[in-house]
Amino acid sequence: MIWFHREYTRLSARVHTHEPPTQQDCAITVRHPLCDDTTCNIGRLCSVKVSMGLLVQCFFAHRVWNMSGKKIAIPIAIVTLSTTQFCLGIYYTTTIQKSGFIETLSGVSWAATIGIAIAMTADFLITSSLCYHLRKIRSGMQKSDRLVNLLVLYTVNTGLLTSMNAIASIVMTTVFNESFWLSVPFCLVSKCYVNSVLAT
Repeated sequence: MIWFHREYTRLSARVHTHEPPTQQDCAITVRHPLCDDTTCNIGRLCSVKVSMGLLVQCFFAHRVWNMSGKKIAIPIAIVTLSTTQFCLGIYYTTTIQKSGFIETLSGVSWAATIGIAIAMTADFLITSSLCYHLRKIRSGMQKSDRLVNLLVLYTVNTGLLTSMNAIASIVMTTVFNESFWLSVPFCLVSKCYVNSVLAT
């Protein structure tokens, strides 16, 4: 706040004396400490989100592997999608933190959009394969079938919640690609991942 007041006073004095702006004045309008802190916080937020996404999706890939009778096709697809999403998220984070400019957001918003879409695809694979394998273990007894139905319901709700947050993130990235509205659903996605592991 002190920095802003000092710069505002200096620039307003130059305006009142009708002096032309210097190179330093133009640089101040493009980059200031608030921008650096904000992009740094967005970078940290993205790195935490993609790291949690990778860990949680690999955890569920292991669960799919166990439930499928040790078949590796779908778990490998899930891990590949999750690793790709992690790499795109790290690219997005490092690009923003290196430049420090808010204008960089629109240039790398494609990485965020593709990464979130890939994470949503992995979530869909996890949910559908877990539902399929849970339905296969029905015994015909009413009590155990009710328990299986409850597990399927929890699985669908967990996948639906993370997918809705991913869709909100894609919309925010596409519509507001030069602002930080993307951080709102990003915070929710990482919390949904943690809660989905805790709920199982």
